[in-house]
Amino acid sequence: MAEQPGFFDLSDRYEALSAAGDPLERLSGVVDFELFRGPLVSSVLQFSAKVGFENSLVGGPFISFCRG
Repeated sequence: MAEQPGFFDLSDRYEALSAAGDPLERLSGVVDFELFRGPLVSSVLQFSAKVGFENSLVGGPFISFCRG
């Protein structure tokens, strides 16, 4: 059984990725991902309306995403 990640494991992982030259960081310097927020939110809301929001597996993380 895998050990449960600690409180700082995610931030340590992000730091290690940055130090190694994370390609997504470089890409985010070129691509404005906020341009995709509107279409993405719209698509997820349409899907959620079809299957029921609680069954769409987005819940809290999606609400946080929508609020920016």
